[in-house]
Amino acid sequence: MKTNRCNNTDTTTAPAQGTVNNLSSREIAYHALLHVFKKGGYLAQYFKKPNPLAEEIAYGTLRYHLLLEKIMKRLGVKLKVKARLLFLSALYQLEYMNAPAYAVVNETIEIAKRACPYQAALFNATLRRYEKANLPVACAYPEDFVEKMRRAYPSDFEQIFEILCTRFSPFSREIGTDIFHKGVIVENCYVQNPTPYQLMHRLSKNSPRPKKILDMCAAPGGKSLILHELYPDAELYCNEPNPKRAERLKENLERFGVRANFLNCDGCEITGEFDLVVIDAPCSGTGVMHKKPEARLRLDQTSELISLQKRLIAHAKTLSPLVWYLTCSILPEENHTGANSFTQLPTFEGLDGGYCAIIG
Repeated sequence: MKTNRCNNTDTTTAPAQGTVNNLSSREIAYHALLHVFKKGGYLAQYFKKPNPLAEEIAYGTLRYHLLLEKIMKRLGVKLKVKARLLFLSALYQLEYMNAPAYAVVNETIEIAKRACPYQAALFNATLRRYEKANLPVACAYPEDFVEKMRRAYPSDFEQIFEILCTRFSPFSREIGTDIFHKGVIVENCYVQNPTPYQLMHRLSKNSPRPKKILDMCAAPGGKSLILHELYPDAELYCNEPNPKRAERLKENLERFGVRANFLNCDGCEITGEFDLVVIDAPCSGTGVMHKKPEARLRLDQTSELISLQKRLIAHAKTLSPLVWYLTCSILPEENHTGANSFTQLPTFEGLDGGYCAIIG
């Protein structure tokens, strides 16, 4: 039997966290958007403490930012990024939230006086006379993505666009069961959408029982927990190249008493022999853009992700005769053909979009 070896080659660190002390909810939302657009961060990293109003403004503005940019263009407003993000956040509130317009406009102008004082007069003149535009939701997505969805899902694409602009309460699952809770976290639960659980159980019904498993892209650990439940006697190897994410992976598995062998390297550097390799592949995240709206900003990276996916699949096939391939994408170009393939579209009940297939 070959040994498993790899080197830690990734020293990426997470973006700095936002500072939210002594700010109003609207200003917190504005700084959260700056964290995403100027620092390349994620809203989930910024909101360490619950703030429903700030989160609704920030997440909503990010989901609808392309549509809001179109409205801004119609208004003849041109602004640099700091002022533009504040203006877009005000447009989102006026277009989609029930807050009184005077409250939105007055506070946005006060924030503008501090953040972009030379634009405060423009904010005042434009926002006070604003009337809803009511643009179609497809305007919230890049045109090429709209066409891809239209071709792939001619009967469902409009509903998909609506769902991916809707915010849902998260699910959590009682580990060791198929019991999911929506919107609440209870003891012995792991935050997890039902989709990956259902996809992996679907694959298990058409696979021989493995004794040695590699989870090639394992962090934060949700699929590793499912693998342990499906095959509790199997030897489990969990790989994650990013040190911060690897630490979180280990913490999550230890929390639920799952024993595993941890690897920290590029998936294509792993050596050894396994009965099953699971690839939860890096992808565009188009099936979860409702909860990870930052994915909309990175759709131009899809071709690079497809190349990476193909490399991971090719290498996985050298390690095992059986490969499970999963993504949280609904783009057909990312979801490589295999046996027992299945695409779960996102739903208004809060199910994520995703894909699974057996490759062997």
